[in-house]
Amino acid sequence: SVPNAAKDGEMISGLSRRADEVVQDGDVSHQGYVMLLDGFSRLDCLQMSIMSMYCNKAPDWGLSEQAIVMGIASMARVNYYHRPFLDWSHQQLSMIRRIPPIGLVTAFVGYAKLEYRTGIHYVYHRIINEDVLSSIQSISQCCILAYALLLS
Repeated sequence: SVPNAAKDGEMISGLSRRADEVVQDGDVSHQGYVMLLDGFSRLDCLQMSIMSMYCNKAPDWGLSEQAIVMGIASMARVNYYHRPFLDWSHQQLSMIRRIPPIGLVTAFVGYAKLEYRTGIHYVYHRIINEDVLSSIQSISQCCILAYALLLS
């Protein structure tokens, strides 16, 4: 048994209720949605009002590569598959000329966990074509890439 599980659960529930209120009030910027999505997913919490708003509104927000990749990673952490967002994210990433290696690997892992084949194939080829493998500098980075390959 986890000593603080009940208190942690209460706190996460309280945070989730507050997030619902903030979303209803419209008091969140698009950067706020990205941060909330990332935070809740790191708590293994699928916060539906945040996730739904992010997936539906992201195409209108003009998000950066980093915000798109964070969204993919967050969705993968809570195993939330939203095909229209994934299609849009793939389209957006394909139009961005320079994506840092960590962004490509993170997108690859996210797409692989979600079994989004279009994204997997695109990012895989981009990793190979941009020689991301030569920029790997640690065993942990190598393991992350190997994990993504196993998932795909």
